[in-house]
Amino acid sequence: RELTALNLAHGEVAADVLLVMAEGKVLLKEVCAALKEPVLSRLPLPELVRLVARLGELRPTEDGLKLALETRIKPPIAGLGLAKVPVADLLRLAEVAQKSPIVEDLALDALAGAASLALKAWQPGDVIALALLLASSKVAKSSIGSQEVYAQAAEVLAAKVSELATDKLLEAAKAIGPLERGTGLLEVAGKELVSRIKELDQASLLPLTEAVLLLGAESEVVQGVLTQWVEVLGSKEKGLPKADQVARLAELLSPVVPNNERVFQAI
Repeated sequence: RELTALNLAHGEVAADVLLVMAEGKVLLKEVCAALKEPVLSRLPLPELVRLVARLGELRPTEDGLKLALETRIKPPIAGLGLAKVPVADLLRLAEVAQKSPIVEDLALDALAGAASLALKAWQPGDVIALALLLASSKVAKSSIGSQEVYAQAAEVLAAKVSELATDKLLEAAKAIGPLERGTGLLEVAGKELVSRIKELDQASLLPLTEAVLLLGAESEVVQGVLTQWVEVLGSKEKGLPKADQVARLAELLSPVVPNNERVFQAI
């Protein structure tokens, strides 16, 4: 009742009012209830995405959110418009999906599909952030939109991977490498990590090994990792890995490189 005046307001004005209220945590249930006609269809999509993300964070009620998601964000026809939404707002909505099941169910795949249309213009850090958020979702990690993001991320990051932090590359290799169409990103991340392998501690080397073995015994990435293990296992200065790490390493390598004498002799 308090927001009935918005029925006559211009879309941008209505969006501004609702966003101010949501950010200030004022009458949140009423803000959610306002997300219906005649207001909903007039709200500009970038502002609606920002508003839904904020309401998804606060989760006062799912009433209104469902209608907004189903009619303005999920439909394929919304893809081109979503692709033009600021990257920060799309990432915020993807982050909200981690704690809001309704956002995860109704928005995440649509968001991934839209992002794939514009991913080549994104910054490397934003690309990897989205890919990791998608990979962490049980609902969307294997969706068509997510698979397209993984594939395009490999292309986008190939020339800019040096700009990414080592921990993010390792996280991406572990989380996305095993997924469908994630191999390209695994190879890009793996090559860069091998180039930095002297910087990695033993605790990071083992999960890296497990991730890149998916590329196969002949992969340059795998060979680079194996070379590092031979050095680590034969070094007295750096300290030998713990017995359980060595046992796990042997377990990982046996099915993939069973005839690699230099590694198994070192073990």
